[in-house]
Amino acid sequence: MAGPTLVGMLSLSDVTVRHGHRTLLDGVGLQVTRGDRVAVVGANGTGKTTLLGLLAGEVAPDAGQRACAGDVRVGRLVQEVATHRGQTALDAVLDTPQGVRAQQRRLAELEQAVADAEDDATRDAALTAWSQVQEAFEAAGGYEAEAAARRALAGLGLPEAWADRDVGELSGGQMTRVALARTLMDAPGVLLLDEPTNHLDLDAITWLADELADYPGAVVVVTHDRDFVDAVATRIVELAQGRLTAYHGGYDDYVRAKAERVAAQRAAAARQEREVARLHDTVARLGAKATKAKQMKAKLTQIARMEPVAVDDDRVAAMRLSLPASPRSGRDVVALRGATAGYGQQPVLQGVDLVIERGWTVAVVGPNGAGKTTLLRLLAGDLELQRGQRWLGHQVQPAVFTQHTADQLDADRTLLEQAQVAAGDGRVDVRAARAVRR
Repeated sequence: MAGPTLVGMLSLSDVTVRHGHRTLLDGVGLQVTRGDRVAVVGANGTGKTTLLGLLAGEVAPDAGQRACAGDVRVGRLVQEVATHRGQTALDAVLDTPQGVRAQQRRLAELEQAVADAEDDATRDAALTAWSQVQEAFEAAGGYEAEAAARRALAGLGLPEAWADRDVGELSGGQMTRVALARTLMDAPGVLLLDEPTNHLDLDAITWLADELADYPGAVVVVTHDRDFVDAVATRIVELAQGRLTAYHGGYDDYVRAKAERVAAQRAAAARQEREVARLHDTVARLGAKATKAKQMKAKLTQIARMEPVAVDDDRVAAMRLSLPASPRSGRDVVALRGATAGYGQQPVLQGVDLVIERGWTVAVVGPNGAGKTTLLRLLAGDLELQRGQRWLGHQVQPAVFTQHTADQLDADRTLLEQAQVAAGDGRVDVRAARAVRR
């Protein structure tokens, strides 16, 4: 896999980002240099994806600065990926703005310009441009790029035969792996990864960790996977309450150091609280003596000048829902008999017999590409059978949460409106769903 053309330093200085009345990032600073492997951790909703957006230059801060040295390119993998339907998986990996396919198209254009030139000067200019593009193509490993892209797709768990299939035939998890291979093959100087282990099995995660360990640029990764953090990161940065705190060592070292820091903060806050109480008690005693007014004023000034000790809130936000009961279904919720389904002429599932009964909680497991998403789509009625039968039980109404939820959302609605549409019942108070801390 070709390396970045140039690696320098990317930094944020005293950056603040506000969403409405909420301060998401409060004067944070971060420097990313050559060889860095930075793992960004923190609870959901704390602003980790916004932080990556800042580093990528896609989010403008309300205050502070972003600086990117030299000609460093920054590449970002996002959680919701473009599908690139109409291209093969291999072409989607190679067809980036800086990638092999773009260079090949440019070479073809210049070759045609040479052929069409009507005078020596025009022909010489086209030949010079062709030579420069050809040199860049070779330096970037253009002739080996297709083989490298196939290795990346295979390493990330996409079956070899699927590399030449239309992306539109892939499952959501497979599309995510294509997007990850595409980002790696683009080889930016600073690589930003948002939850890259989503939809990867253990072998693919191990392959990715090895790739990132040898990556010649810098890597910033948002992840909740502690084993992946230990395998990749040289530095852990926690985002909490709008602030960034750096830790060195592995994930266990981070957990231990954080606990020690929070304990020290709480002890300092308790000491300050006792001191404030003592000063207030002193002021109360001095207030009874007319001759002590100057001393009393000094004590009040001392209290006013005290900066409250901040204690990080390490409680976990949890959703507490109270929803109306769904209509009682028959004993059999959904059933398949001799079900065969797939995409195009290639079946993914063949001759499946399955019955799911009321009250069951079923976990579907299997390697990537085995057809887990296809099975769920089939059960939900989102995918037509090629052969066999499907039944829904009495009063059963399927609901599906997909890997790419953005496709189901209406960008013109507010969050509240979208939630109310999803509830489908005007009697359901969606405002009653609140996050609580415990």
